[in-house]
Amino acid sequence: VFDFILRAQENLLVPDELLRRFTPHNNPVLSELSGIYSRYISILKERGKRNYGSLLQETVTALKGDASIRKEWKEKYEYILVDELQETNKAQIEIIKNISRDNCIFFGNDDQSVYNFRGGISDNFLHVYRELKASGRVHYLEKNYRSAGNIVKLSNNFIESGIERISKKNIGLSSGGEVHVKDFNSILEETEYIAGKIKALKEDEKVKPEDIAIIIKGS
Repeated sequence: VFDFILRAQENLLVPDELLRRFTPHNNPVLSELSGIYSRYISILKERGKRNYGSLLQETVTALKGDASIRKEWKEKYEYILVDELQETNKAQIEIIKNISRDNCIFFGNDDQSVYNFRGGISDNFLHVYRELKASGRVHYLEKNYRSAGNIVKLSNNFIESGIERISKKNIGLSSGGEVHVKDFNSILEETEYIAGKIKALKEDEKVKPEDIAIIIKGS
């Protein structure tokens, strides 16, 4: 429920708009969530409190609605650095537009846009990129110091299958061992495969257990 509310706020969608869009007839679940959103905002206002989404919405409203506020913040910063541009949401990009004066430095990679489920809009990146590209103000950081060359090559082959993406180079500078890509139907199947690989390393290649590491992405 709170994810729904925050996503709506990040996209500058107010409860009344969602209640008009989603009715008990055409979408009972989203209609109920929109009603909860409306009541939640009312309670926040009654108690004089704000959540993160409210801060974003009110900041956009203040900047767009008051020229003196825009002027003050436009003059405040010599440069504005925007990191992970591909993960910005609608509210964040509106704030950037209203406090900048052609003094932004953007960092990002459309291939790394993985937070759409959390409100990130990759179109923000593409729009900014095309504007800067037209004026010749795009610089590519092509050398990958993080990953071994074989991992970079494998990743490049996979990423290039994307339908809409900006063509770019990603050059690995170091060598590495073998890369195996596996798909598992269950956690048990995955753990059994890993245990088998460890056993093989110990028995067949005489690798010491203390020289083996398993790195996982936490949920």
